[in-house]
Amino acid sequence: MKYLALAVGLLIPAQASADFNARDWRYSRPILAPIASSASYVSLILDAAAFGAAQPSLADLRILSADGVEVPYHLVVSRNRSETQSVQAEMVDLATAKGSVSFILNLKPFLSPQMRRGPVERHNVLTIRTPTKNFRAIATVEGSDDRRSWYTLWDNAVVFNVSADYTASHLSVSYPMSTRRFLRVTLRPQNSAVPSIQGADVTFETAQEAGESVWTPKSLARHEEGKTSVWDVDLGYQNVPVSRVGIATRDVNFSRPGRVFVSSPSAQGRETGPVAMSGVFWRYALPRVSNEGLSIAGGEVRARRFRLEIDNGDNPPLNVQDILFFGPRRTLYFPPNRRWPYRLYSGNPDASSPVYDLAAFSGYLDLLRVPRLNFGDVDAEVNARYQATDRRPWTEKHEHVFWASLLSLCAFLIWMIVQKTREILRG
Repeated sequence: MKYLALAVGLLIPAQASADFNARDWRYSRPILAPIASSASYVSLILDAAAFGAAQPSLADLRILSADGVEVPYHLVVSRNRSETQSVQAEMVDLATAKGSVSFILNLKPFLSPQMRRGPVERHNVLTIRTPTKNFRAIATVEGSDDRRSWYTLWDNAVVFNVSADYTASHLSVSYPMSTRRFLRVTLRPQNSAVPSIQGADVTFETAQEAGESVWTPKSLARHEEGKTSVWDVDLGYQNVPVSRVGIATRDVNFSRPGRVFVSSPSAQGRETGPVAMSGVFWRYALPRVSNEGLSIAGGEVRARRFRLEIDNGDNPPLNVQDILFFGPRRTLYFPPNRRWPYRLYSGNPDASSPVYDLAAFSGYLDLLRVPRLNFGDVDAEVNARYQATDRRPWTEKHEHVFWASLLSLCAFLIWMIVQKTREILRG
């Protein structure tokens, strides 16, 4: 890969951060300015090229404005997140009938009459508290605002407790988010005693799946090794984070074990390390089931070259049209209030992670609603064309000039010595 010399890097004004010298950063890329936005913060998702030019830890990333000021940023790695908020609940009207038990939960038990008129906090999970062992029951959850009109929130949920050679229990019922003030729960035991109810806990639970970046291979080379299909994959850049690999195929009704290795070129071709991720690629299109799982996942690994193997058994190989790699999305958040254009610098192996105040209060910012920016080199093929700062000493960058000057100096000194020697001999 060839990089253009970054002449402008030598012209960064003196007001840049004291520990930032553009000559120490090998690469930089332009960031497109936001369009007519008054947002306090903007975001930039790192692409594969950004990982290839930076340290594996991304500690050397820096953002510089056009007026030479270092711009603080906060790096967010997208992960699966879940939150649970408790909602106050008081059990009232516990009633046991033949073959069932029911109770009502008041979700505003300790508020004044004026405050009880408004909606309660959101809730979507109810967990029953009972000392009863070895039972199984069908649960129905209803909601109401006045205890006169009831609306079914969830029906035919199964709750149980088993205590024998092993212990297992499931006493929670999830239902669509609700703000009803009252909940009525009815349990209908199945071939077991009516459980004794001590109360219930009500919560609001949220789950957010991790956002992923998609990496498209720069090259794919397929071959068959016996009953195994093998793909050698090159993502084009070093240190690309990968945690999931998926295939695209039109084939149906198959189940094939697969493995992914990190590989590297060698004199013998390619060498592979331990298995990075494994699983089963499958798809069923049958009258009783129609579903698929066309990806396998594992812990995050960072590399450029991978090897995918799919075992075919005694079946014909799959007709795979494409292979995609996925990794946790990494996003930079930063203020756009300096002079544009901004540039992202990387490629300094000696740099340590910056410490900005933004990291301390980033949790209070609504980062989901900030405008998203792009790199100035939008074309994926152009992403590799970083403008590079040549960090070599002047003598290495201009080796021919240096040696020519040195030889000329030596020749001049020899000439001077010869002239002085002649004068001495004449005297």
